Amino acid sequence: MNLRRDLVYKRRAVKPVATDSDRKFLIEFIVTTYLGPDVKSDDPRCSFIQRRMAGSPQYTLSDLGSSYVTIAFLERLYYYVLRHSPLEHILDLNMFHMYLKGKLVLPSTDFIQNSKQFTSFFPLDLHEQKWYPYSFRIIKGIVLIDDPSTECIKEEDLNRFKSLTGASTLEVNLSECLENDGGHNFKNKRQEIIQNMECQSESSQEGHKRKHIDDTQSVLGPVFPTKHNVKVNPSNNTCKSNVPTFMPLLSVPDTEVWNQDCSLVLTGTARKGIFGPSVGIVDIGIGEVAYLFRVSLAGVQKNFAGTFSCDVQSNGRVLIKGVVTGGKTIRKQARVFEMKIRKLCPPGPFTLSFSLPGPVDPRLFVANFRADGLLEGIAIKQ
Repeated sequence: MNLRRDLVYKRRAVKPVATDSDRKFLIEFIVTTYLGPDVKSDDPRCSFIQRRMAGSPQYTLSDLGSSYVTIAFLERLYYYVLRHSPLEHILDLNMFHMYLKGKLVLPSTDFIQNSKQFTSFFPLDLHEQKWYPYSFRIIKGIVLIDDPSTECIKEEDLNRFKSLTGASTLEVNLSECLENDGGHNFKNKRQEIIQNMECQSESSQEGHKRKHIDDTQSVLGPVFPTKHNVKVNPSNNTCKSNVPTFMPLLSVPDTEVWNQDCSLVLTGTARKGIFGPSVGIVDIGIGEVAYLFRVSLAGVQKNFAGTFSCDVQSNGRVLIKGVVTGGKTIRKQARVFEMKIRKLCPPGPFTLSFSLPGPVDPRLFVANFRADGLLEGIAIKQ
């Protein structure tokens, strides 16, 4: 019996060690392959692994240029490269930030005290990590290598990386990488797995019955069984339906009568705004060190066929491109709607541009496409 218990324990203990070994390998591979020091004498710039394999001399602070990367960009790069990897091979967002600081310690794993981490490859005395007011943390003296050479990578390491990530090439599509939501994708993926596990557990507990979620309640109001088909449980006064119940059909309003004059009635704070197009209303705010803008993009999907983009130029010019979705027929889950009244912008591609009050640093720009259809951006002044 003891021998069997020991075998079970060893079998359980092997998997986490192998998983942590893969996690450590992947993040080290990404950091040393896709990032390099901004050494002014290197033309072109080389990754950390390229410089080490070539035997390049150690550089000093005066050898570095003015380039830097933001922590937000490193998040996007890491989760973009591992977008097809299994969940157990990926560090969560908090662990990733601790790794960048050189402080990730996980007992009984490969991430132990004094193990190699980000600051081992890019030490703090040469690559300062600092907060730039208000929203940005940057690492100085680092450049991105978006198409790293494979000649300086060991074949076994390259094969292991491709096996763990499913990647066929090391090249980074920069536009896709910038559209990536960083650690939020990891959180969504983890939450999706947890929800699937919970649903499977509930399904098994109910005798593998199909789970059905009725989402009509929010539209039609609560549905109660009729009094002829109700059986009352005296112990707790709860109602249970004995046979399938019927409810009367609700009358559907005539859209022509409802929209006779196509008028729009506004109440509350909406009356204080200016009625205009649903796409293109812009608010701009000025702060001490940054500019803030908000753009209304009703009906625009963030990642519709990869056509959405928001770019900021150094002169403060903002260029937004996207596609308004929709049309005469709209499908929402299993429902089909034929649009009778159409006041929003017609479907199709659009371009929107405007100027901020002054020049900005395009590298210190972050945008957030909110669920309410507002694009919010912050750009640090030049």
